Amino acid sequence: ILAALDPTQKFRPIFPGISIGHFSITAGSFGCVVLKDGKEMILSNNHILANVNNAQIGNSILQPGPYDAGTSSDVIATLYEFIPIVMQGSDPPPRPPGGTCGIAKGTAKIANALSKLFGRTHRLMAYNSAQATVNYVDAAVAVPLSTIQMSREIAEIGQPIGIAEATLGMQVQKYGRTTKYTTGEVQQLMAIVDVQ
Repeated sequence: ILAALDPTQKFRPIFPGISIGHFSITAGSFGCVVLKDGKEMILSNNHILANVNNAQIGNSILQPGPYDAGTSSDVIATLYEFIPIVMQGSDPPPRPPGGTCGIAKGTAKIANALSKLFGRTHRLMAYNSAQATVNYVDAAVAVPLSTIQMSREIAEIGQPIGIAEATLGMQVQKYGRTTKYTTGEVQQLMAIVDVQ
């Protein structure tokens, strides 16, 4: 796929990195092509394909997404499955309940003191994981219509050649509707993050 494309435009065939979205949302990114139940499918986020749990299986997915002028004539897929997102509350979401384990609290206190000493801004917090709401993914898949051709090549990156476990320091790249081509480095694994 050529560099310097405008991912908010209409594309046929469709490919990862371009604007897509459930008919009731704004727009988001087509993440990649995955194989599920013997079919090639579009992988993206729940909030893009399943309207933050408010969609029904079989709902229409547009390309481009509605914010990018996608209309009912731009249906390219139907929602197949999504992992529900469990919300923790409203503005701001509450943090997981504080832990009562002395070992966990003491370890967090020592680690935070060391972090502060070395000028780091991240902090640890002891919490009871049995009481915390955990979302491991924000994910959904959609099945392309039989009339739609789809490429596995991610815009400006190419076709993925395999999978690997993330490791600290690993170099990564992605292409998205809003950010276009970006690169980075894995700096944390298994983080707990509040998203508003």
